[in-house]
Amino acid sequence: MKKNHEGNKRRVFLRTGLLGAAAFTIIPRGLSSRVDDCDTTTVDLFRTGPFDKPGAPERYMLAAPEEPGERLRLTGTVYANDCMSPLSNVELDIWHADNDGCYSEQEHINMNCKNPSGEDYNLRGIIRTDSKGMFVLETIKPGYYLNGAQYRPSHIHLIVRYPGIADLETQLYFEGDPYIKSDAAASHPDAAGRIIRLKERDNVQHGIFDIVLNVEPPSSVDEETSRQGTRLRQNHPNPFTHTTRVPLYLARPENVTLKVYDLHGRSISTLLDRQMTEGTHVVDWSGTDDKGKQVDAGTYFCRLSAGDAKQTRIMTKV
Repeated sequence: MKKNHEGNKRRVFLRTGLLGAAAFTIIPRGLSSRVDDCDTTTVDLFRTGPFDKPGAPERYMLAAPEEPGERLRLTGTVYANDCMSPLSNVELDIWHADNDGCYSEQEHINMNCKNPSGEDYNLRGIIRTDSKGMFVLETIKPGYYLNGAQYRPSHIHLIVRYPGIADLETQLYFEGDPYIKSDAAASHPDAAGRIIRLKERDNVQHGIFDIVLNVEPPSSVDEETSRQGTRLRQNHPNPFTHTTRVPLYLARPENVTLKVYDLHGRSISTLLDRQMTEGTHVVDWSGTDDKGKQVDAGTYFCRLSAGDAKQTRIMTKV
């Protein structure tokens, strides 16, 4: 059942820094930044819920073309617990309700539930991450349904499977949903990192959901990073709305400066300016300037200076 309801220095920076960005960038919380902190994706309070069904087919398109509802496209990357090393061949078991809030097979017990595709695994599927840890999901935005006397917010169920760890049973929610505050699972503090923003484009809602598992980075990734030396990695999520994480690797102890600049080459926020140890570090930027004020949506440049190493990445705030 659905309820409707800045001179010269700047010019030099733009000539050199942006070229650096072009050379190193892959396009696909300022003063409150946290370093060396990587939060793993949390288990949902309701875990899988009551409608898990083993045996779903492997496919990235869960909704048939004729499936009623608002089309939805999700992309993301699954990372190890350093928040920077992608994990390949992670299995994502995904399912959700249809536009009317019904799960497949409920049509057999609820005359208000429909299944236009007629298949047993409607809006269900298995997706595996590629060699870069990335995945794509195309479906519809789930509808609302009553859970007792209250409607559950629109949500997607996931079981994330990776060798050596327990399955991650969780749920994904959407920013601005009117039922999040009244839902015990969606309103729980642990769910904050699983509430994502959607942006409409060409009549399709687009969202980004990155997953971090509590597993050590693959040894080959560690060895590759060490050979590459000091390196600024791409922030994630990117684009971002509230907070984004900036991973970096130091081949040796260095005095490190990490700053965010706007398109005019003006320094917006200093994320790091201190001596740091060798190894992997992660910094959070909450989209604020050095005075703690939220910056406008747009394109920004994150520039790392550490000894002789200088590198820039492009970040987009939406």
